[in-house]
Amino acid sequence: MGLGSSMNNAYWKHRAANAKSDFEKVGWLEGTGEQFRDHHIAVSSVVQAFCKNGVVLDVGCGFGRFCVPVVLAGGHWIGVDQCEAWEAEWHARPEYDGVRGSCEFLIADCSDPSAWFHRFSKVDVILASGVVGNMGWTVDRFMQEYRPALSDGGVFVVSSGFNLIEVRL
Repeated sequence: MGLGSSMNNAYWKHRAANAKSDFEKVGWLEGTGEQFRDHHIAVSSVVQAFCKNGVVLDVGCGFGRFCVPVVLAGGHWIGVDQCEAWEAEWHARPEYDGVRGSCEFLIADCSDPSAWFHRFSKVDVILASGVVGNMGWTVDRFMQEYRPALSDGGVFVVSSGFNLIEVRL
């Protein structure tokens, strides 16, 4: 099921407006440019809707912006990035102090997932926010490479830039 460009922009602005106050209370949007705030909130709302107290794999997670909304939804967050500086930033952010117990941060090459899939069991949501294009991959290739990590009934949530959200079962 693709939701991407056919998604109603007004709907996501409404979701973002309603979710914004809850997310801002825990400070996870600090340092986010205004142009990306609504997008990050919309992506988080989609991930929370599919998380269902499950496990979310955040590919190319950067400093782990989505760990807070995943944990708030009762889920377990696994962030993967190849940049050690992002992991250090994730550990340094005080707004993540209350959620780190339900999180893991893995330093690994996102373009070679089969090398590190064995470290965890299957996940319920695979999130790729702004990373697929940076890898030089298409969404279809990303899904093909990462599908072995997805549990039955799991979903891919892929966003690009700050204007496209695609959910595929």
